[in-house]
Amino acid sequence: MAYFKANLFSAHSLAGECYSNWAYDIFETSGYCPEVFDVSEPILQSWNAKDAFCEAWRQQSSRPFGQILLQRKQAIPFYASVVFQFGPDRKRDGKPPYHGLSLYDVDESKCIGESRKNLIDLCDRLFAELEFDYGFLCLHDEYDAKNIIKGVSRSGGAIEPRKVVGMNWPYCLPGLYWTNYFGGRYFDQGFGEGIQALHSTEIARVGKGVRLQTSHDPRFFQSDRAEQIERGIRDKLGSSWFFDRESDHDCNALEVSLDELRSP
Repeated sequence: MAYFKANLFSAHSLAGECYSNWAYDIFETSGYCPEVFDVSEPILQSWNAKDAFCEAWRQQSSRPFGQILLQRKQAIPFYASVVFQFGPDRKRDGKPPYHGLSLYDVDESKCIGESRKNLIDLCDRLFAELEFDYGFLCLHDEYDAKNIIKGVSRSGGAIEPRKVVGMNWPYCLPGLYWTNYFGGRYFDQGFGEGIQALHSTEIARVGKGVRLQTSHDPRFFQSDRAEQIERGIRDKLGSSWFFDRESDHDCNALEVSLDELRSP
């Protein structure tokens, strides 16, 4: 079985009652309304308890590492998580703090036609209304092909089954996927100067940024033409912004102030 996943990243704080209300209302009115939520497994709290959701959001957003888990078991099942990742732990391990939202385990075989359109619409609304800076939506298989290395040797002869590479936003863009979201901050800093020349891709204005799809087909990455076409798209957008497994270049980093995401 194959599944869709989406990741949205923000360099500004999502703490605040306005964000919890917006997030709740977006999910509530989408084709992907959760059934339950909680701050840890098992996920038991009824989704109908909006006040409890907003209170959980308030509490979790004030912690060094906070999260809220969402789940739906019927129709098209899925999981989602809202993450409030502050320093100093992220600072010590060389990774920046961030606030983000992820959806995952959305069954590809059930997410077709109108359901797939609703999934894109949900990501559009979350990206625009919560003012995320970057995001992507793709199949797990595409993400694994571009950001997972398997069987990595470690010191002492141990083998690491899976190693994630390229996921160091905002120091680099982790890749180009089926559906990509770029916020206004990127374009303000010189990203995407050749975007108007991308006639073969679908580009739509979403909030203060854009949604860019490499193809209507989420399995385009498996085609013989994908690598060449995706490289052409990255060149038009600015290849130096993107992580590339085939080269060891330094990426252009998004210039943002992360002070508000340090430990509260």
